[in-house]
Amino acid sequence: MIGTQGGAVRTTLPLFILLAGFCLSACERPVVRRTPEAMAAHRRQLTPPEHDGALEGAALSAMPARAKGVGHVTAVDRMARTITIDHDPAPGSDWPAMRLTLPVASPRLLEGVAAGTLVEFHIERRAGVAEIAVLKPLSVARPGRPPVQSSPPP
Repeated sequence: MIGTQGGAVRTTLPLFILLAGFCLSACERPVVRRTPEAMAAHRRQLTPPEHDGALEGAALSAMPARAKGVGHVTAVDRMARTITIDHDPAPGSDWPAMRLTLPVASPRLLEGVAAGTLVEFHIERRAGVAEIAVLKPLSVARPGRPPVQSSPPP
């Protein structure tokens, strides 16, 4: 008797699973159709505002003589001696999170820095020009993988 009941359970369970799968597959899933315009608007929301380093007028006068922040390097141009950093709002300034491209005070600052590196940076305004004066890598860039995060120094 026990063997018969066990056989019934062994046969019924797979049939039940198959039936449940069939029933669930009949459920409608909402289809999301995204137009190119909607996708472009979504990308704009995810991309931080850009700044090309050419601070002028009110923006330059509002900038403190020194500011620092932490961000991820997105590009390094050794020939132009510039670096592009996506950074969070900079403490001690009114700067929102943005993508910032600025010249570096010395080409040596770019040594050991690549796209994907988490860095602490210090910006100084000299003779009306904002530039990166200090650049400290806080992680090592790993091609094809997100950088290893570490806490910025206090």
